[in-house]
Amino acid sequence: MVVLILGDIQMARKYLSKSTRTKHTYEFYKERRDNPQWRADFLEVRSKRRIEIAIQAFVILVIVAGGGFYFSKKGNAQRIAKPAEVETSTTTSSSVASTAQSDDETNSSVNSNQDESTGKDDDSQLTSSSAAQASTSNTESSTSQSADSSSEDGKYSGDELVVKKYINDGFIIMPIMYNGEDVTKAIAENKAPQNLMYDGYTDGYIKDDQSVRLSHMGGASDGYYGISNGTLSIKQGASRHSFRYTVNNGVVEFENENISEPDGAKVDFQIKPAPGASATVDSQHMQN
Repeated sequence: MVVLILGDIQMARKYLSKSTRTKHTYEFYKERRDNPQWRADFLEVRSKRRIEIAIQAFVILVIVAGGGFYFSKKGNAQRIAKPAEVETSTTTSSSVASTAQSDDETNSSVNSNQDESTGKDDDSQLTSSSAAQASTSNTESSTSQSADSSSEDGKYSGDELVVKKYINDGFIIMPIMYNGEDVTKAIAENKAPQNLMYDGYTDGYIKDDQSVRLSHMGGASDGYYGISNGTLSIKQGASRHSFRYTVNNGVVEFENENISEPDGAKVDFQIKPAPGASATVDSQHMQN
């Protein structure tokens, strides 16, 4: 391609003839190369032309090579610059993202602290409200319990109240000794009346500050009781029982009651709590 271009350029150029001292193109000499008159001029012009073409081709090649080298370097510089730009852009984006993330974390932390503070305030308010309600409820409950207690236990206090509560839900009065022997053994040996257990066995429970309901010999009836001076007294018609008691650290202990029968026999009676006695008593037919 380069040779053809140079050839066209050389064809347009004119060379001086030594024989005629006139200038002609290379084509002019080429057409007359076999003419003895122009043969010498043709050979000289051809030699000059070849040298000129070689020089021009070398110059063009140098220019082309230089241009290629220049553009190659420029392309490499651009390729190197692009990663740098990408890295700078990435770094900038990362910095922006990091800043945004930091702002988000800061905002999140602030919001979290605000939410936590709000939650704590709400919890504190709820706790205070609950505490106030609980306090009010406890106060009302205490007041109600105090009122009920005052209404129910108004007559008794201290050890007397402890004794009352000890047998409040039910109690049993029963013979346990006959003339110093176990009553069951005495009955079995015919040393005691056979109806002693039946006649002497009594269930009962406290109704209020002065009344009791008792079940005796297949029927139920109301009686009276009193607690004073260390003695619990229970009366039903002509029947009367009295039990001495002691209270130690809230624990009630009754002494056995000793009764002398008209025939001179000695019978010991025992009283003890029996929470299920009220159901037994209420199941009996009322006699009075």
